[in-house]
Amino acid sequence: MRGLRKRTTQRASPHGGFRSPQGTRRIGDALTIPLLLALIPCVAALFGWLLDKVFGSFPGLTLALLVLGFIAAGRELWNAATKRDGS
Repeated sequence: MRGLRKRTTQRASPHGGFRSPQGTRRIGDALTIPLLLALIPCVAALFGWLLDKVFGSFPGLTLALLVLGFIAAGRELWNAATKRDGS
């Protein structure tokens, strides 16, 4: 087994040098957080709108679920921030 190099957690980039997995994680965080902040309230409002169509209570459930969507998005942002600080 002589001559085998120790494996590293870094990968060679096509432009030379190495990129760290932590840098890739930061890019993932930078893309995921805004997507969640936009997507969660929109999906909640859409679900509320569909329920309003069924029950004829427009805009009650749409607004209620939109607010809950923003709360859920804020919670996800909080969880992502504390997870990042803790690791």
